[in-house]
Amino acid sequence: ISAYRRAQALDPSPAAMISTEGQIAKSLIYLGEYDGAIAAHRRIDGWLDQLAQRPDEKILVYEGMVHLYAGRNGDAVRLFDASYQTDSTTLWSAFGRAYRHAALGDTAQLLAMARLLEVRDDVADGERRYRRAHFFALAGDPVRAVHHLAGSIDAGFFNYPYVTRDTLIASIRTATGFAAAVERARVRHLAFEAQHD
Repeated sequence: ISAYRRAQALDPSPAAMISTEGQIAKSLIYLGEYDGAIAAHRRIDGWLDQLAQRPDEKILVYEGMVHLYAGRNGDAVRLFDASYQTDSTTLWSAFGRAYRHAALGDTAQLLAMARLLEVRDDVADGERRYRRAHFFALAGDPVRAVHHLAGSIDAGFFNYPYVTRDTLIASIRTATGFAAAVERARVRHLAFEAQHD
């Protein structure tokens, strides 16, 4: 967050501010600071207004996730729907559809969506792959959830503090393979911290 704030000081143009504030909002989600993340989204809205633009589907999905984590499922569904209406063809709008089903408690539709997302080839990096762990965990398939959790960690998403407190994967904490995957995240997280101290 400090690095993004420094970047904003160096380039305060609205486009740069939107990009960096989006990363700050996501970081605040990972820290569990939902009020801060919502405030970041309000700042993004202000800069978008300056450019006479509306939020894209990715921004809307992340804002919806804040509300989902905070237990405001109605607001989450509204934002996930807005994401899909903004552009129904992207990976982010597909993620939004899956999170929408989760927010509504529609596990059958969530599981169907998770299976569709499992075969998409544009879920490339570890952070995106982590979404699959969310969807399968929330749909009640701990085996697939742990598989995708492990794959996301191996692909570079090893945010150990977030993974250990993420309520969206709480249902798989006792599943076979979960502890081993989280231990790999812990080791990589500590190594990363040691390199950047």
